[in-house]
Amino acid sequence: MRECEESLNGNVPAGEAPRLLIADDDPNVVNLLRHIMEREGFSVLEAYNGERTCDLAAQYLPDLILLDVQMPGMDGFEVVKRLRADENTSHIPVIVITAAAKEPEDVVLGLGLGADDYVLKPFMPRELVARVRAKLRARMLEKSLQRRTAELEALVRIGSTLNARLDLDEVVESVLHIACDELGADYGMLQLLDEDGRPILSRHTGGGDRAPSFEAGPLLELEPGLITSCDAPDGLVRELLGDRFTSAAWAPFVHRDVVLGLLILFRNGRPFDEHELRFMRSVVEQAALAIRNAELYDKLRHYATNLEEMVEARTVELKEAQQQLVLSEKLAALGRISAGIAHEVNNPLQSIRNCLELALEDLDAGRPVDREMLQVAERDVKRIAEIVTRMLDFARPSRGGRAKVDVSALVSDVLSLVRKQLEHSGVRVERVFGDVPPVVASADQLKQVFLNMVLNAIAAMPDGGTLRIETGRAERHVFVRFEDSGCGIPPDAIPHIFEPFYSTRPDGTGLGLAISHSLIEAHNGRIEVESEVGRGTVFTILLPLHGVAGVSEVERLAGGGSG
Repeated sequence: MRECEESLNGNVPAGEAPRLLIADDDPNVVNLLRHIMEREGFSVLEAYNGERTCDLAAQYLPDLILLDVQMPGMDGFEVVKRLRADENTSHIPVIVITAAAKEPEDVVLGLGLGADDYVLKPFMPRELVARVRAKLRARMLEKSLQRRTAELEALVRIGSTLNARLDLDEVVESVLHIACDELGADYGMLQLLDEDGRPILSRHTGGGDRAPSFEAGPLLELEPGLITSCDAPDGLVRELLGDRFTSAAWAPFVHRDVVLGLLILFRNGRPFDEHELRFMRSVVEQAALAIRNAELYDKLRHYATNLEEMVEARTVELKEAQQQLVLSEKLAALGRISAGIAHEVNNPLQSIRNCLELALEDLDAGRPVDREMLQVAERDVKRIAEIVTRMLDFARPSRGGRAKVDVSALVSDVLSLVRKQLEHSGVRVERVFGDVPPVVASADQLKQVFLNMVLNAIAAMPDGGTLRIETGRAERHVFVRFEDSGCGIPPDAIPHIFEPFYSTRPDGTGLGLAISHSLIEAHNGRIEVESEVGRGTVFTILLPLHGVAGVSEVERLAGGGSG
């Protein structure tokens, strides 16, 4: 938004001048409008009939069109209709300038076809310029929101993709190709370092046999940034650019203040800009966690085969790995519900954009701003904040500690988080909540277990179905039962479903049930399972009514202990 304000304040816009298309069959009117707009710092295209207007609009995609209604051949109404029917020109703002459309029905017709504003002749130049600037500000704000939304959706998609992989080579290749594809790079290089800063893995894409090589160490002394061939200093960056590329962008992989490596991208033609650098840094931040997860996963597999020799020396690293896997499973779960969350954010964003555009029009026209309209925007901002708060509450690492919690309320919180996922999957939820006493437990950890159960049930019902969730008391325990009408689990797989890295789904990591089992055992509880192929599965979680004395080692490994 700040960019929009800066680019349209003052007579001459910052950077490239906005381009206007003036369409009128009267040369005197065209000359007058061109003089007014060029004096204000705009660049101008001219058209004297409807066909030429449509051709120039499609060829140059101007930022705004000033359009007369009465023109030979095709009138202004038909021009608006054709512009709005073309995907490439449908978003160009159109201000109709006419002496003919004074009747209310003509104004209604033009606005109904897609015109953005009307100015009647004779007009005041200052009013016309103010209306042009208002429409350009609104269009730039819309483009900025669309870009930010696209970036958010891309980051959610990238995070889901990366967190579904645990093989280091696969993660590195995915990061490199995703970064090059999303940022339009002609060539990319990625290098990972060990704890002493020595290269342990190097990859590149594009460039063929003539691709340059590099060492991350010297570049890590530079701040993440951009460079072009015209301002590259002598030394490593200029050497990398050579005569093959015109610009480069780079950023390090950093996890908990530890530098894991570096990504550097190269491009010919249009240089990288600050927007792309910001997006690249966001991608690298997500990639650093995925790379660290893959490294830890590699170590865990090594521990499984050499556990007896390594258990004494590797206890600390094992705890860190367990904590990281819990967080990874949380992020993977968020990835699976990201589409629904993105939909919930986009709806209020559309409402906010409309309200702000109308408010800008009122301000530029000297009218009082509609307070109710601003209240609508404020309410939708609070709605987005609530959605983000729910995501953060689940995604952040466990804060540890135990307290009395209501399991029925925790289940309701989880169902709120996956509401869109359930709707899109055609899964109907039946809640049968009994009058149960609170249990002493970690609310964060129980939410993670319940979310795993709901997501597993959704995955077991690809064509929709019913998920029945029941809470109640059974002697000295509180139970939470998840019963789905899905495909069921084969009998020979049931003994293995709580083992780490075992999954009955091709896209599963095999961590969800294993971590859930560990967290429930840490609460001195247990998970029971009953299943029949073709009829569904029932998971029953049993938690003791009076909590546990102390914190088990399993819970400490899962990050939930208070010590």
